[in-house]
Amino acid sequence: MKNVIEIDVFEEKEFFETYNKKLVAVSLINYLVDQTPNFKNKETLKIKINSKLTSDIDFEKIIVEGLKNKYQKSYQNHFRNTIIQLIYLLVGVLIIFASTLIKGEVFREVILICGWVLIWATVELEIFSDIEGRKRRKKLKRLIDSEFIINRIN
Repeated sequence: MKNVIEIDVFEEKEFFETYNKKLVAVSLINYLVDQTPNFKNKETLKIKINSKLTSDIDFEKIIVEGLKNKYQKSYQNHFRNTIIQLIYLLVGVLIIFASTLIKGEVFREVILICGWVLIWATVELEIFSDIEGRKRRKKLKRLIDSEFIINRIN
Protein backbone atom coordinates (compact mmCIF):
# COMPACT_ATOMS: atom_id res chain seq x y z
CA MET A 1 0.00 0.00 0.00
CA LYS A 2 1.28 3.44 -0.89
CA ASN A 3 -0.19 5.20 2.14
CA VAL A 4 1.46 2.96 4.74
CA ILE A 5 4.85 3.65 6.26
CA GLU A 6 6.41 0.64 7.94
CA ILE A 7 8.93 0.91 10.75
CA ASP A 8 10.86 -2.01 12.20
CA VAL A 9 11.99 -1.45 15.79
CA PHE A 10 14.07 -4.35 17.08
CA GLU A 11 16.18 -2.53 19.68
CA GLU A 12 15.46 0.42 21.95
CA LYS A 13 18.45 2.35 20.60
CA GLU A 14 16.76 2.41 17.18
CA PHE A 15 13.68 4.11 18.59
CA PHE A 16 14.86 6.38 21.41
CA GLU A 17 17.23 9.32 21.37
CA THR A 18 20.71 8.33 22.53
CA TYR A 19 20.87 10.60 25.58
CA ASN A 20 17.20 10.80 26.52
CA LYS A 21 15.07 7.66 26.65
CA LYS A 22 11.87 9.74 26.77
CA LEU A 23 12.34 11.19 23.26
CA VAL A 24 12.02 9.53 19.89
CA ALA A 25 15.17 9.46 17.74
CA VAL A 26 15.54 12.41 15.37
CA SER A 27 16.61 10.00 12.62
CA LEU A 28 13.26 8.19 12.96
CA ILE A 29 11.32 11.47 12.68
CA ASN A 30 13.35 12.45 9.61
CA TYR A 31 12.73 9.01 8.09
CA LEU A 32 8.97 9.40 8.61
CA VAL A 33 8.95 12.85 7.01
CA ASP A 34 11.03 11.63 4.05
CA GLN A 35 8.77 8.61 3.53
CA THR A 36 5.51 10.57 3.72
CA PRO A 37 4.08 10.68 0.20
CA ASN A 38 2.51 13.76 -1.32
CA PHE A 39 -1.16 12.96 -1.75
CA LYS A 40 -4.56 14.55 -1.55
CA ASN A 41 -6.02 15.72 1.77
CA LYS A 42 -8.79 13.11 1.88
CA GLU A 43 -6.40 10.17 1.79
CA THR A 44 -5.28 8.75 5.11
CA LEU A 45 -1.81 7.76 6.17
CA LYS A 46 -1.03 4.75 8.35
CA ILE A 47 2.16 4.12 10.25
CA LYS A 48 2.78 0.45 10.93
CA ILE A 49 5.31 -0.30 13.66
CA ASN A 50 6.74 -3.81 13.84
CA SER A 51 8.43 -4.27 17.21
CA LYS A 52 10.28 -7.05 18.98
CA LEU A 53 10.60 -5.03 22.18
CA THR A 54 9.02 -6.74 25.18
CA SER A 55 8.47 -3.62 27.25
CA ASP A 56 5.20 -1.75 26.97
CA ILE A 57 6.36 1.32 25.07
CA ASP A 58 3.64 3.70 23.93
CA PHE A 59 5.04 4.12 20.41
CA GLU A 60 2.22 6.33 19.19
CA LYS A 61 2.45 8.82 22.08
CA ILE A 62 6.24 9.14 21.85
CA ILE A 63 6.28 9.52 18.06
CA VAL A 64 3.42 12.04 18.02
CA GLU A 65 5.17 14.06 20.73
CA GLY A 66 8.39 14.07 18.67
CA LEU A 67 6.46 15.09 15.54
CA LYS A 68 4.76 17.93 17.41
CA ASN A 69 8.15 19.18 18.65
CA LYS A 70 9.52 19.12 15.07
CA TYR A 71 6.40 20.93 13.83
CA GLN A 72 6.81 23.61 16.50
CA LYS A 73 10.49 24.11 15.62
CA SER A 74 9.61 24.36 11.93
CA TYR A 75 6.94 26.93 12.69
CA GLN A 76 9.39 28.97 14.80
CA ASN A 77 11.89 28.83 11.93
CA HIS A 78 9.16 30.12 9.58
CA PHE A 79 8.40 32.99 11.97
CA ARG A 80 12.10 33.88 12.15
CA ASN A 81 12.36 33.83 8.35
CA THR A 82 9.34 36.12 8.10
CA ILE A 83 10.96 38.64 10.44
CA ILE A 84 14.21 38.47 8.44
CA GLN A 85 12.28 39.00 5.20
CA LEU A 86 10.54 42.05 6.63
CA ILE A 87 13.82 43.55 7.81
CA TYR A 88 15.55 42.89 4.46
CA LEU A 89 12.64 44.40 2.56
CA LEU A 90 12.48 47.55 4.69
CA VAL A 91 16.25 48.07 4.67
CA GLY A 92 16.36 47.43 0.91
CA VAL A 93 13.65 50.00 0.23
CA LEU A 94 15.36 52.53 2.51
CA ILE A 95 18.69 51.97 0.75
CA ILE A 96 17.08 52.41 -2.67
CA PHE A 97 15.42 55.60 -1.45
CA ALA A 98 18.75 56.80 -0.01
CA SER A 99 20.45 56.16 -3.34
CA THR A 100 18.22 58.80 -4.94
CA LEU A 101 19.62 61.41 -2.53
CA ILE A 102 23.28 60.72 -3.35
CA LYS A 103 25.00 62.98 -5.89
CA GLY A 104 27.92 60.78 -6.98
CA GLU A 105 26.99 58.66 -10.01
CA VAL A 106 29.09 55.56 -9.23
CA PHE A 107 28.42 55.60 -5.50
CA ARG A 108 24.68 55.99 -6.14
CA GLU A 109 24.66 52.93 -8.43
CA VAL A 110 26.55 50.83 -5.86
CA ILE A 111 24.06 51.80 -3.14
CA LEU A 112 21.15 51.08 -5.50
CA ILE A 113 22.52 47.61 -6.24
CA CYS A 114 22.92 46.92 -2.51
CA GLY A 115 19.25 47.80 -1.98
CA TRP A 116 18.13 45.48 -4.76
CA VAL A 117 20.29 42.67 -3.37
CA LEU A 118 18.47 42.90 -0.04
CA ILE A 119 15.10 42.88 -1.77
CA TRP A 120 16.16 39.84 -3.82
CA ALA A 121 17.26 38.11 -0.60
CA THR A 122 13.68 38.56 0.65
CA VAL A 123 12.31 36.94 -2.49
CA GLU A 124 14.87 34.14 -2.31
CA LEU A 125 13.90 33.32 1.28
CA GLU A 126 10.26 33.14 0.22
CA ILE A 127 10.91 30.97 -2.80
CA PHE A 128 13.32 28.46 -1.33
CA SER A 129 13.17 28.40 2.44
CA ASP A 130 9.50 29.10 3.07
CA ILE A 131 8.16 26.75 0.41
CA GLU A 132 10.27 23.83 1.66
CA GLY A 133 9.31 24.60 5.25
CA ARG A 134 5.63 24.72 4.32
CA LYS A 135 5.88 21.31 2.63
CA ARG A 136 7.66 19.89 5.69
CA ARG A 137 5.04 21.29 8.09
CA LYS A 138 2.26 19.84 5.94
CA LYS A 139 3.90 16.40 6.08
CA LEU A 140 4.46 16.70 9.83
CA LYS A 141 0.79 17.63 10.32
CA ARG A 142 -0.24 14.65 8.21
CA LEU A 143 1.99 12.36 10.28
CA ILE A 144 0.57 13.72 13.55
CA ASP A 145 -2.97 13.00 12.34
CA SER A 146 -2.13 9.56 10.94
CA GLU A 147 -3.30 6.21 12.24
CA PHE A 148 -0.81 4.02 14.10
CA ILE A 149 -0.78 0.24 13.88
CA ILE A 150 1.41 -1.54 16.43
CA ASN A 151 2.46 -5.07 15.52
CA ARG A 152 4.27 -6.90 18.34
CA ILE A 153 6.56 -9.59 16.95
CA ASN A 154 7.76 -12.43 19.18
